[in-house]
Amino acid sequence: MDLTEIRMKEHSGMVTNNTSTTQFSFVVSPLKNRPGIEKNDYIALNHPTLGETCPVLAIIKEIRSYEHIAGSTLSEKVGKMMATAEIIGYIDTKNKTKQIQRLVMPPNPGSRVYMPYSEFIQEIFTTDTHGKPFNPPLHIGKTIQTAISQKEDNKQLNYYIDTKTVTKAHTLITAIDDTGKTHTATVIIEELANKTQQPIVIFDPYNEYSKVDTPEKHSDNQQYLFNYKTVNSPADPQKTTPENLAKTIKPKQVTTITTQNVAPENKSSFYSQHLKTLWKSRLEETIPPFTLIIENAEKIDTTTLEQVVYEGTKYGIALILITKQPTKLGTNILAQMNTQIIGKTTDNNYINYLKTTLPQHATEITQLKQKEWIVNTNSQQQTTQITTRKRYTKTK
Repeated sequence: MDLTEIRMKEHSGMVTNNTSTTQFSFVVSPLKNRPGIEKNDYIALNHPTLGETCPVLAIIKEIRSYEHIAGSTLSEKVGKMMATAEIIGYIDTKNKTKQIQRLVMPPNPGSRVYMPYSEFIQEIFTTDTHGKPFNPPLHIGKTIQTAISQKEDNKQLNYYIDTKTVTKAHTLITAIDDTGKTHTATVIIEELANKTQQPIVIFDPYNEYSKVDTPEKHSDNQQYLFNYKTVNSPADPQKTTPENLAKTIKPKQVTTITTQNVAPENKSSFYSQHLKTLWKSRLEETIPPFTLIIENAEKIDTTTLEQVVYEGTKYGIALILITKQPTKLGTNILAQMNTQIIGKTTDNNYINYLKTTLPQHATEITQLKQKEWIVNTNSQQQTTQITTRKRYTKTK
């Protein structure tokens, strides 16, 4: 890959003596024909020993100003900026696979800092930890972090997750009310249903997913065929047998199981029984492998849920658990969530849990806005803050 495809020729700063394998500081240099760098921008610099063919990627976490006293009068003071960056890793551009690798040596003081092109970063961030492209990539939203392109400044990147992330492993979506949990789940459903054959089953207590096969009229969804259908299955405990479920769960189909006619005190036991039925059906292979989305996951019987969490992927059940009270699931279940999509939370117990699992992001959780998320997934080496895209299907 040619260097001109990776980054700007003009440098944006110079690394100071304060460096490590995880972060560094640099003095900011103003650019001639571009706006200056900002917080959350992506930056790049040469590898400390391998040079420019192995660029190191980082994200600017903070920028602060200071004054250099050049003389004794106010007019002789020189205003400057210092930035701190968090290192993501480095990429060996000589290899066909663009795998992000861990930096084991700190950047060299005096190294020049450059602005990488968004096209290069986009390519890197649509590959898994082994450098293999997502197949297919599921478009979830855009990054909070920005980069420049050949023609545009401060461009947000499209954010994708690998299909295997939500068909071969478990996912957690958690945040307080009115932050967009159902919206985010719907975006994932739209991507799965349009780009794969994966059957999708939804425990839908409030009938929020009945229109996920009906496209909304706007230009952004023209790339989708919407050649799947939704089957809405109202609650009827007498008819919910393994045989009946086996008839409704099919490829290219979203099956919603609603409980509008079930008393609130009975909904939890109703869905717990459905989970047992689905589990039994998969063990007997009377239904195909599927992705199961559970709203209010904290209300499901923990014993049954733990069994499916521990062994589900082995037998073809991938879970997407949606909850505003994640700690009620228990740390054993939380530890099995390969992907965490975390919105704003005020749950102190969960914040303390994140301090051990995502210490660098625990303090950011309380400041997120609606439809803003921190995504941490085993299929990617970097944890990314995103905003979910608009949904392409009707809400009602």
